[in-house]
Amino acid sequence: MKRNIKSLLAMLLAVVLVLGMTPATASAARRKPTPGRVALTGISAPSYNKITVKWKQASNATHYKIYYKKTGTRKWMGVATVQGNKTSYTHTSSRKRPITPGQKYTYTVKAYNSKYKTYGRYNTKGLTTRTKPSAVRLKRAALSKDKKSISITWNRASGCNNYCIYRRTPSTKWKRIANVRVPRTSYVDRSPVKGQKNIYTVRSYYSPTKIYGNYNTRGLTVSVPKSGSSSSRKITPGTVSLSKISAPAYNKINIQWKKASNATHYKIYYKKEGTSKWTGVATVAGSTTSYTHISSKTKPITVGQRYSYTVKAYNSKYKTYGRYSSKGLTANTKPSTVKLKNALLSRNKKSVTISWNRASGCNQYLVYRKNPFSGWKRIATLKNTVTSYTDQAPVRGTTNTYTVKGYYSPTKTSGSYNTSGCSVFVPKSGADTTSKYTYEVKIINTYNEFYNTANTAPFFYIKTNNPNGDSIRLNWSPDPEGLTENVISTGYYRDLKGTQVGNMQKVQGGYVCQFYPQKTGFYTVRVREIKPQFLDNPLYADSSLYYCYETNASVTVTIKDYKKTGVEWINGLIKKYTKPGMTPKEKFEAVIYGEFVNGSRYRYPTTIKGEQGYAFMLKEQGAMWQNHQLNSSTSPGLLCDIGNIIGYPVKRVSYDLSHPDHDAVVDSSGKYYSICPPVYTGQIDKEDIEYIDFSKY
Repeated sequence: MKRNIKSLLAMLLAVVLVLGMTPATASAARRKPTPGRVALTGISAPSYNKITVKWKQASNATHYKIYYKKTGTRKWMGVATVQGNKTSYTHTSSRKRPITPGQKYTYTVKAYNSKYKTYGRYNTKGLTTRTKPSAVRLKRAALSKDKKSISITWNRASGCNNYCIYRRTPSTKWKRIANVRVPRTSYVDRSPVKGQKNIYTVRSYYSPTKIYGNYNTRGLTVSVPKSGSSSSRKITPGTVSLSKISAPAYNKINIQWKKASNATHYKIYYKKEGTSKWTGVATVAGSTTSYTHISSKTKPITVGQRYSYTVKAYNSKYKTYGRYSSKGLTANTKPSTVKLKNALLSRNKKSVTISWNRASGCNQYLVYRKNPFSGWKRIATLKNTVTSYTDQAPVRGTTNTYTVKGYYSPTKTSGSYNTSGCSVFVPKSGADTTSKYTYEVKIINTYNEFYNTANTAPFFYIKTNNPNGDSIRLNWSPDPEGLTENVISTGYYRDLKGTQVGNMQKVQGGYVCQFYPQKTGFYTVRVREIKPQFLDNPLYADSSLYYCYETNASVTVTIKDYKKTGVEWINGLIKKYTKPGMTPKEKFEAVIYGEFVNGSRYRYPTTIKGEQGYAFMLKEQGAMWQNHQLNSSTSPGLLCDIGNIIGYPVKRVSYDLSHPDHDAVVDSSGKYYSICPPVYTGQIDKEDIEYIDFSKY
């Protein structure tokens, strides 16, 4: 009996123990492992644009998330997430997560468990540091020939906008003697300490945060004698070698030459060809190798008169002149090229009126006509106050092409002329040539240069009372041998209110369409109306006079080569921002910092606040050198083009738009460059859209 009672008590005790332990065991099973608190161990700034933070591994961590903020602010910003086996991370400055030299930043790290999606505690105080500009690498310090000045040069440093030049002697401490702004990398000390060793160094400086970089404490040493050059002999400049002469305009002549030795200035002279007396035109600095003489009251240039030019080198210190070319170089100007406006067939189809813009440097206009069966023939001579002419006897049944030359009769000089001319088909007598509606046509682009690409081509506004847009055609002359019409969908251009009719937009008072030829050249674009018998199936009717009536509406347009003009634009930037002697890298950086970074006028394409994607505006369409718009796709492509032309190849970091540096390029050393403007520079409110007002046309 006692044995049974003991067995029963043992079972009851076991049940109580099991029941008592069950809640605690279940709770332990439900608890999610939480990573431990990250212990930060160090922070450093290895470069002007990099900060490295280090930590010890925490328990239960599969990843670490790195955060930073400006010291003194409250909001942490995520920088990166790294694997759980990492114990350091280097943050490199980017557009989205910038590091400004001199600005203090605080960093912290959280441990994270990706399986249970739990975070550990983190150091709320963090670790703080700041970067500073790179140390300047000195190149050379050289004494001038006259022993009176010293030229110091150095390599470009990163992360600064100024360079501070210091000088000392063996018996004095460093003293700042000058500040120069980036991108200059040289300085001339015109007052060195005579009779001693002059030691120079350069320190980088970033003015917004008042932070200096490290510097070369040894510096560069130059010994300066007690007195300057002992020679009392006067220095005479060398003979100027003339290289080229040209007449870029009716009232301008440009002379170019090669530099002469010992020249501080150059004096330019001219005279009428065949005369003996030279007349002084101008004096320019010794760094100049060309001069453009513009006609004035005291120094006139007469159109057609031949002039000889020469140049003397001059030394202002010794007041000495070099020898010069007594023969000189000779050129003459001619009237400006006449810019044609249009050629219009009269309503009765019996006469043609050609009109043009006024040209400079002429007192007469010579009007010429040709057709497929004959060459140019002068048909009229007019005073320069007249800018139109009506040909009462055009050749019927064929195309009549007209052009105009500027002419200056006192010197019997003709200007250049438009060889393509303006063309009009003149029907034979009695042909059915009456259009039913009235038309005008205008180009409505903001920018008046057009290229053979879609976003740089002309937009045409056809003002008409014709309700049927499908019956309207545009005829290009001469034949462009390949013409593309862009479809303008409703709502594609946000500043254009209209409805789609075929490939055009029906707008207030008419229609808007866009064409562009692949072939460059000067074109006359005419509005034509499909004849009634072809309206049942207008898709098969082209713009020829077999299918169409001619109208009085026409406009001229010049189409340029986009790629060729782009290369010319880049070469112009290289000429503007670079100097002889620069390395390819220095040239590349001079162009991108000078044109696109420092005080840039470029902006991001237009976007509407609260909407996704670009908001295309018809009035903003044009080349990037016209509308000054760049995005994360066009800007790295442009940098690659600039690098290729300079001879400093760079490549895109990534074509993947999700990559944080997809807007950048990288050089062979691993340095990143980006000129993509911030997105906010293109943002506008929807109510700020300025719609095109066609009533002004």
